[in-house]
Amino acid sequence: MVPHNAVLPAADRERPRPSVALTPGLRLRTEVGVALHELEQGGDAVMHAVRDNLRGALAYSAAIGEISMVSQAAEAVRLAVARLAEGLRGGACAALTEALRVLSPAASPVPVEPGFGRAPAGYP
Repeated sequence: MVPHNAVLPAADRERPRPSVALTPGLRLRTEVGVALHELEQGGDAVMHAVRDNLRGALAYSAAIGEISMVSQAAEAVRLAVARLAEGLRGGACAALTEALRVLSPAASPVPVEPGFGRAPAGYP
């Protein structure tokens, strides 16, 4: 056991800390996905709860300072909230689908090696 006042070697003191980078709009994207699912499954009674959850996600995004990084999606969510307040489920779903498209990370292209998928020379 190492005494509490022991001096550790430099190698033990200077370990690099892992860097953690969260994707902006992660909570907003999660709430949008949940909202779309609930709107598809539930009746008119669920629209009020969905609207409140979306407002909460917007408030959270604003509170942690990421609303400007996801402004296009936030505007689509605001539009969905307004449409839910008017009872327009279809319009809200369309706006939420757009928000989800904007918030979803783009699939990075997979590099393809030259000749990948072709038979090696000498084989049919």
